[in-house]
Amino acid sequence: MPFASHYAKYFQNSLREEALVNNSRAGIVYGQGGGGTMREVFQDVERNYYAGSAKEFTPMIFFDKSGYWKTEAAYEGTALKTPGIKLDVIIPSILKFGIRQRLNLDDAGLKQFTDKVLFSDDVNEIRAVLALNADTAKENMGFALQAQPSKVPSFRMNRV
Repeated sequence: MPFASHYAKYFQNSLREEALVNNSRAGIVYGQGGGGTMREVFQDVERNYYAGSAKEFTPMIFFDKSGYWKTEAAYEGTALKTPGIKLDVIIPSILKFGIRQRLNLDDAGLKQFTDKVLFSDDVNEIRAVLALNADTAKENMGFALQAQPSKVPSFRMNRV
């Protein structure tokens, strides 16, 4: 992969995924995947759950051409008929709960966060959501290009 950075050179999936999610400041677009994708989704949910401001909340885009993220898997007997993992209700619900509980926001304040979560295959909608975080992404890219990664805003989650 010509765009791979040092994060993609980790050989243990969990380490690579943690580094990618932790350092993806522009947002993440999720496609259909397996267990590793689910780990990344919920690592991102956890990071965004603890975001102290809308600027710290990174976009979560669930690319959903076939309804994969909006429907439950369907089976005929033991055979998979239609793949799917319904996350379009639970992910926003988890994030709203965490953000509202910690930051005591009204609906308008909460909307600055929830507008950055999208389940779609519409390129214009995806572009619009990613644009909500463009200034933060550009600022962080500038630090990275100047070899000043320590200036990239980050926050630590307090895990007791």
